[in-house]
Amino acid sequence: MVRAIVDELLRRPWLALVLALLVQIVVFVFGQSDLPVADPLWYANIAHKIAVDPSTVFDHAEIHPFVMRVGLTMPVAVLYKLFGVSTLTTNLYALWAALGVIIIVYAAAPSPRAKLLGMVLATFCVALLRNANVLNVDLPAATWMGAAVLCLSRRDRPRGTWWIVGAAVATIAAFLVKETAVWLAVVWLYTLAVDVRSDARAALRRFAPGLVVGAVLTAAYLWVCARVWGSPFARFSGIEELTYEHTWSLQGKPASAWVNRLTWQAPWFLLAQFQLLLPIALASPWLVRGRLRIWVVAAAAFVLLFWFGSSSLSAYTPLPLVPRMVMPILPVLLVVATLTADAAIDRVRDASWRIALAIVLALALVIPTGRAMLKLVLRQHPETDAFAIVRHTAATGNSTIVVCAEERCGAAGNFHFGFEIPANVSFNSVTEYASQYRNDAHVFVLVNLHRIGPQSEHVKLIEALHLPSLTGHRYVKLYDAGDGAALRLALQSTLHWDP
Repeated sequence: MVRAIVDELLRRPWLALVLALLVQIVVFVFGQSDLPVADPLWYANIAHKIAVDPSTVFDHAEIHPFVMRVGLTMPVAVLYKLFGVSTLTTNLYALWAALGVIIIVYAAAPSPRAKLLGMVLATFCVALLRNANVLNVDLPAATWMGAAVLCLSRRDRPRGTWWIVGAAVATIAAFLVKETAVWLAVVWLYTLAVDVRSDARAALRRFAPGLVVGAVLTAAYLWVCARVWGSPFARFSGIEELTYEHTWSLQGKPASAWVNRLTWQAPWFLLAQFQLLLPIALASPWLVRGRLRIWVVAAAAFVLLFWFGSSSLSAYTPLPLVPRMVMPILPVLLVVATLTADAAIDRVRDASWRIALAIVLALALVIPTGRAMLKLVLRQHPETDAFAIVRHTAATGNSTIVVCAEERCGAAGNFHFGFEIPANVSFNSVTEYASQYRNDAHVFVLVNLHRIGPQSEHVKLIEALHLPSLTGHRYVKLYDAGDGAALRLALQSTLHWDP
């Protein structure tokens, strides 16, 4: 039966593509979690402002990189216009990026067998599954970067000039999402060098339209930067201003931290993130030949730029070992692993060895990915559920107060009310509520132990009241404080104020 299924998929590999896309969509829908009150919420806030009134974002000439990553915030703004603000609509752009990666792998595979292998590797890619469920810049940028490499890999086909034009457009699109797109310069130089070496005149004719389109788009972008942000290079100025502010910066750290980051930590981290893909891809220099080597060059360049590159020009600041930061490597690495595995099969003549390798590959993929899928599908979203209760109460028209045990609670509440908090709802810090007590409101208390330690004095006082808990989660708790009288008395002990 297994053999029959494989034969059918080899005859119609597009079925494997459909299955891979469906798996990604199902995990996305059922694997939603609370939106992190960090970068994703910041991007969501900017996108909502753009959807309502772009001038509130662009008329202030703020050069923070988040504001200038319009390749992410503008598509999300369109989604908000169409479907409103929710966790699902916020993360849809990440789903699009994940589906795009799968399509790129399918398109890059040169044969039905390679396409089937690519779909297996993409479907069981833990890194792809985890990053497709939350809004961040890295995966969408990776998709556009992978699309640019795909277009360049097809430059020798009929209408190759148009593929190069497509690569130029994809490169600019990737840069609008995140600055990591500059890594593509290595791939562009490689393709130009290879083609010029083969036939310089034909190569220049082929590349000319794409280079012109790229130059025009770049000039247009620099002009917009000059008009909106006061300088054509404002994007880079904004990045430079953050050089010493990043919590992950190695500036001022001991020499051992630098040595570890630039030697063993990066490859070990990459292995942990990409698992089986990385050891398979390591054999690619010996197995992947011809025009397909562009993928090997792209993967090697991206890995080395992540390993040794800098996030700043004013000071050498290596990128942090954060899982989402390696996403630009993922599409090209998936393709390289696919091409390498396909070529390796041709080297194995004995059928029994092929079966043994297939079993080992299946176990190495299915076991970790199955666990990751289960965790994603079964994970809870307690803060989302808590704010749904608050919204339901507020919808009755009653005055509603949410007392926040920590400062990010208010930002989360703003998101869950669609960035438009009703007049009858307010978010108070513990201090604000203790000093500005009202007896005409329904009071809730939100405690998120992911963001505040259980040893916090405020948390201890709140939990000592034994208020009814409306959520059963271990770390995120919404308490019903009724009219808030008992809560106020308890919290006043933390104030140096006599009411």
